Amino acid sequence: MSDIHAACAAVMRGAAFYCASDVPFFATQAGPAFGYSCAIAGAIVRVTGVEPELTGKPSQHALNFIAERLGVKPDRVAVVGDDPRVEIEMARAGGAMGIGLTTGTTSREQWAAQDEIRRPHHVIDSLAEFLPLGLI
Repeated sequence: MSDIHAACAAVMRGAAFYCASDVPFFATQAGPAFGYSCAIAGAIVRVTGVEPELTGKPSQHALNFIAERLGVKPDRVAVVGDDPRVEIEMARAGGAMGIGLTTGTTSREQWAAQDEIRRPHHVIDSLAEFLPLGLI
């Protein structure tokens, strides 16, 4: 709590406020796990009224960083993930290819029901299916 208090005080004094992830849950082998970054940022937002700048998934900062590291444009990146609100939304918004996995939070049926911004270009049941897609 003292760290959250210090962060709130800093933001109220004008410090930049960044957040790596704003998803409440993420997939693990044991099932959904609590997203601590989201909860901590939420506490700071509630106290300060200031929204953080998202720097991790699904932000375009993250996609652009990866594309730059790979030496390609974002439209040459394939983003693989199991959460339509994270990886696929990031891919679609940035012009990258989104590949949805059924091994985490989203089933094949749930992928098909997503709005276009969250619907992957391809859905696979295992990473072993990625290379046969012939994308690289």
